[in-house]
Amino acid sequence: MPTSTPAVLETWLQQSHDLLGLGLTRGYETVGTGYCVDQYELLERVGEGGLGEVWRAQQHEPMKRLVAVKIIRQGLQQQSEVVARFDLERQALARMSHRHIATMMDAGTMMDGRPYFVMELVSVVALTRYMAEHPLSLQQRLELFSHICLAVHHAHQKGVLHRDLKPSNILVTEASGTPEPKIIDFGIAKALDPADSELSNPLYATRVGDLPSATYPYMSPEQALGGSGEMDTRSDIYTLGVILYEMLCGQLPLPESVLKSGQFHEIARAVREVDPPAPSQKARSLHALSCPAAQLVGELDWITLRALAKEPERRYSSAAAFAEDIRRYLAHEPVTAGPPSPLYEMRKWVQRHRLLVASATAVLAALVIGFAFTYAALVRERQALQREAEQRTAAELARAAALARESEARTAQQAEQIAKQDALKAKDSAVLAQKEAVAARDVAQVARGRAEQLINDMLYDLRDELEPLGRVALLQQVADSAAQYFASVPAGTDSSQQQ
Repeated sequence: MPTSTPAVLETWLQQSHDLLGLGLTRGYETVGTGYCVDQYELLERVGEGGLGEVWRAQQHEPMKRLVAVKIIRQGLQQQSEVVARFDLERQALARMSHRHIATMMDAGTMMDGRPYFVMELVSVVALTRYMAEHPLSLQQRLELFSHICLAVHHAHQKGVLHRDLKPSNILVTEASGTPEPKIIDFGIAKALDPADSELSNPLYATRVGDLPSATYPYMSPEQALGGSGEMDTRSDIYTLGVILYEMLCGQLPLPESVLKSGQFHEIARAVREVDPPAPSQKARSLHALSCPAAQLVGELDWITLRALAKEPERRYSSAAAFAEDIRRYLAHEPVTAGPPSPLYEMRKWVQRHRLLVASATAVLAALVIGFAFTYAALVRERQALQREAEQRTAAELARAAALARESEARTAQQAEQIAKQDALKAKDSAVLAQKEAVAARDVAQVARGRAEQLINDMLYDLRDELEPLGRVALLQQVADSAAQYFASVPAGTDSSQQQ
């Protein structure tokens, strides 16, 4: 059996921290030569947990190489739920074929009935430890995270929901100096398709209280509610958001006081109800040096908080879409994530202050109802006053119209009386004029008679005097002129006189 010094084994144990989610065992046990699991010789135990243990082993056939063998702990093979969970993990890993997911190479059952499976063995450390030991730039952290997203997307495409993503289940190795992730431990994975018989074992159903305690800060709100049947790929996307938050800030998004409590129900409540601060705000409060807050403000805040949305429909639709937004950020292209709308912020505020809002709503409702009744009464009063004013105005208009008609009638009557008076005056004037005309005719007739008499008298008187002088002809001319004058008097004068 290959031997190892304690220093070498300690280094190996440290590098295999939390391998496959089973935890780190500081001590180690060397199995004697001949203790084999089929063609795999167990060398040393590198990890163990409540359900199983992981061994570094030497494969002898058909080739020689170092591998990792995961075995159910002794005595647990009689528990059907444990066996069902272990078989589910084997079935899930068997579907995977991705460079960033641990590769399962073989599986079988030991002579004592314990199932096992064999995976590739790589020199790896957990994500958080790797980042602590290898200061990475913001770009390197985001590139590493995008690989994790694409590996999770591959699992989703294979119909597998991981449900236990966390830094201890994301190991990191290096390829040509570049960090490469390896996702492990599909022990509580779930089939995305309920009809998937291989991953839907009725003997095993994960209950929210059965989750490993290390999983609590990384579980989605759906997991915190215990509704495992309602979870889909967006549950893993939420957990990826928690991991990205931790990679950027160095701390989890939950309040420190909640994390220190260690109480599942308190952590579950915070996961469901407490909105985390933006990564830039968290980094600013921690005075983070690896990722200064100024680098996180804006798009990285938006991307992270979109993945951490409490409502699944507000998260990324897939892990590939999550990785694509990271790529867009690194390429200085517009990202699809954006700041929450004011309406959403208001809705979240209402959810956080439900009691206050309920009280305020009740008071407001009472005020609104009181105001509504008061307003209705005022409206009715105003309408009554308006109707009264309209009726008064109509009466005044009717009265004014009647007065106007009465005035018009008086005016017409006065005009008629004036017309009658004018007619009487005109008639009187006509009678007077006629009387004056008759008087004038009478005067004219008298004057004519006198003139004729005078002329006759003069002619007779003058004839006697002029005849001796031989001037009778002259007298005859004067008589003729007088006759012509009287002949010129209008005939009407005579006719009037005759009348």
